[in-house]
Amino acid sequence: QLVDEDLLMVTEIFKSLKIVREVDLEGNSMLSDRSLLPLLKQLHDGPGAHKHLRSLSLRGCMGSTNPEGVQRVLTAISDLILNQVPYLIFLDISGVCMGPKTHLALCQAIKEHPRLKSVGLADVKLGFDTPDVRECIDILLQTPTLQSLDLAWNSFDDEIFEKLGEAMVGTQCLKNLGVSNCACNGK
Repeated sequence: QLVDEDLLMVTEIFKSLKIVREVDLEGNSMLSDRSLLPLLKQLHDGPGAHKHLRSLSLRGCMGSTNPEGVQRVLTAISDLILNQVPYLIFLDISGVCMGPKTHLALCQAIKEHPRLKSVGLADVKLGFDTPDVRECIDILLQTPTLQSLDLAWNSFDDEIFEKLGEAMVGTQCLKNLGVSNCACNGK
């Protein structure tokens, strides 16, 4: 289990790396914005990730981070996706407790990325008081490169499930859709 001080040391090492292909911090719930923001800044500005980063997993990170810190990290991730990592194909931020205002910008960044194939958004509170849940789902389902989308442990109504089903039938690209343990708030 990494803590912020550990990741800050690793981030220092990243400054000397010419190639970074994968960052997997899954399950490190003790990490906070204090260490994740410098890491994301290094991935954004440093030489190692610009053209090489293929996989980023922050699944289960930031378990004790306050909502403002989570917002800052997710904004940095959106910016990274949109501007600096054109070859990213895997992103997993499952288990990160997002606020309702965060979902839409992140989904838009995912859609606009030229190569993302697999996205994990399980248990990110999508649908729990998220005013833009339908728009978020529409955006994600319109992502032309997306082959795998994990939306498990979120809360959707029957309209969202219908939309997801129709998308799976009509899609050429999306092959895997994870919706296990999704609560259904009927009409």
